Order: sequence, then C-alpha cells, then structure tokens
Amino acid sequence: MALNSSDGILTRNNIILIPYVEVNGSRLIPDDMIEKSWARALEQGLSLRVFGANKPFPEILGMLKSRGNLPVFLFERGRPEPIGWAWLNGLSQRYAFAHFLFLRESWGKHTMDMGRALVRYWFALGDPPLLDVLIGNIPSSNKSAIGFVKRLGWSVVGEIPHMAYDGAMTITYCNRSEYS
Repeated sequence: MALNSSDGILTRNNIILIPYVEVNGSRLIPDDMIEKSWARALEQGLSLRVFGANKPFPEILGMLKSRGNLPVFLFERGRPEPIGWAWLNGLSQRYAFAHFLFLRESWGKHTMDMGRALVRYWFALGDPPLLDVLIGNIPSSNKSAIGFVKRLGWSVVGEIPHMAYDGAMTITYCNRSEYS
C-alpha cells in the first residue's frame, strides 16, 4: 500500500494521519497491515507497556473496530507501514480518553510531531468541535509516557493507587482552549 498526502491528513512534518474508518465497505487500513504492526508492537514490548499484558491480535482488532473507539494510524511520508497508532474512547459530554502507541522506530524522531498532530486532529473533530478535554490514564511506572504528554502541554492531575496493572495510575488532561 503506497501512501501519499491524499490518503489522509498530511502534517507539516511529513506525518500522515489516517483514521481507521470504513468507506464503501472497506477499512482505510487493511487488517493484515494492522496485524504486522501489532506483531512489531509485541516484539518491542509495547503491549505490556500500553495494556499490561500481551494481547492477542484478534482482541486488538476487535478493540480497534469497536464502536466505542476512534482509532487513527500514523505513517511517515513514503513509508508503507504505520509508525504508530492512537485512539479515543469513553467519549462523553465534551471529553474523551486518549491513548497512544508509538513504535520504537518513531521514538525521538517523530514522537512530538505525532503527538501534536493527534491532539490537533482530535480537537478539530466536528463542527463545532466535539471535544474540549482529552484525558490520559498512564501507569505511573511509565515515566517516559508521562514526560511525553507533559512535553505536549498536558497537565498532571495526580495518581490513583492500585488502578494500573502494576500499581498507581497517573491521570493527565489537555484542554482544547489551552492547547497550541
């Protein structure tokens, strides 16, 4: 699958965001591409970091296709496979829970660009915009993810003990009105 800027939303930093939606009976991202991306995520230990367990692919695919989730895949321009994915869920009132999964090959090189592009994309959904607040629940042991969202401009509310699979959960948020 060759991608170009007309396949999704091209950011100024050559990152392409493609929503995982169905158009004319087909998903914009094929299942086999997601399966390969998930295999890389498993190899890199990201399932444990994000979900607390090594989830089988059918469970991940079911989650992505669930009506309660709004996934988006990220590509580097000219690269045929995703370098990350993210999704919203728990959409209620004017907020949603945001989740990120960036493959290691994007770390450092693209993470901030991808994060900013995702937050801008999510806050631009709808007319008028559907969301005013994004919420993040991050296992407190994942210091790199907490640092990442703080660099994106998110605020830390605090910790809830025993909420994460390995201990406390750090609760973060980002306001549309304060995000730049």
